[in-house]
Amino acid sequence: MNFIYPDTLPPIQDITVTDDKIYVSTYNKNKNNNTKGDKEKYIIMDLKGNIISTPYMPVPIESSFLAKTLGRDNRFYGISNNKFYYLKENEDDEVWEVHAVEIK
Repeated sequence: MNFIYPDTLPPIQDITVTDDKIYVSTYNKNKNNNTKGDKEKYIIMDLKGNIISTPYMPVPIESSFLAKTLGRDNRFYGISNNKFYYLKENEDDEVWEVHAVEIK
């Protein structure tokens, strides 16, 4: 197989609509903090498309390449009641953990 990687990524990675808001995840990574790129920019809009905020949220686990190519992409995060829930692997204890972050 010969993989071809694009020079640029699309502006939108995923869209979630919940709690009367539209949450758009982008490929824009936060490079200005000490943990370098562990957060992605989200655009939060009302249902008319007016931008409410643009927070950076933790990067959730990504689906495998095989799942994506078979059209079985999984979402390992959720948004509810102004909180961002995501799965994170704890490699030391060999368990999966659910984390929650308040969306500001």
